[in-house]
Amino acid sequence: MKLFQRAVIFITILLAVYTILIFILFTNISSFLDFVNVIAIMAVLACLVAILYSSLYLIPLEKAVKIIKNIASGNYARPKKSRQRLFRPVFQDLDSIIEKLELYEQKLTKRKEGFYAVIDSIQEAIWIQDRKGLIRTANESFEKLVQQQNLKNLYFWNVIRSKELYDFVDSIHKQPASSRKEISCAEHYYMCSASILSVTGEILFILYDITEIKKLEILKKDLILNVSHELRTPLTSIKGYLETLEAESDKKMLPYLEIIKRNTDRLINII
Repeated sequence: MKLFQRAVIFITILLAVYTILIFILFTNISSFLDFVNVIAIMAVLACLVAILYSSLYLIPLEKAVKIIKNIASGNYARPKKSRQRLFRPVFQDLDSIIEKLELYEQKLTKRKEGFYAVIDSIQEAIWIQDRKGLIRTANESFEKLVQQQNLKNLYFWNVIRSKELYDFVDSIHKQPASSRKEISCAEHYYMCSASILSVTGEILFILYDITEIKKLEILKKDLILNVSHELRTPLTSIKGYLETLEAESDKKMLPYLEIIKRNTDRLINII
């Protein structure tokens, strides 16, 4: 109402002064009392004209400004229909804008819900953080990993406890770049992937659980070592007996023993 009050005062003073000047110029005033009466009558008339002008133009304009501010702040309350024909199209357009914004917000809300549902259904730990280090989105798998819920708008250094994971995330936070690194966390092995989102500049982190793959690799190495050890022992014994046979055998058998010895050495070197 500040705009309305200021407009009324300004227009009242302006009309009053203008009317009084005209009246003084074109009217003969015989006494001071008549002059005071004229001023009073003209002031009242100016005030009425100012109020009428403000109600016709300034009040609807002030309502339109208020509606626009509400829209900017996210309040989509529908405006009442204006009685003035001059401002009726303006309020109709504002009502149409509000309707479109409401539909857009509903669609955006549904898409967000679908996005969060997809993120939560993924078994890999996923979270998105901005350039300041604030976590913007995180799925349930990441919440289970860090043993904490409601991670939105928390700094990653207050959430991540694993040193290897923290060092990797901190390095990407300081120098944003797409990268990948194998880490261990909570007795599990992960392939941690970091990607820069081109639109917002935020960083998307994904932890792929490769524990089973690492276990298979370890099992494979252990198997190879055991097999190698089990084969090397009898081959070494065979080589020893071959050297004994070489010393006791005649010259006709030496070429055959040499072939056996050479292949035995070859197997020992391979193992």
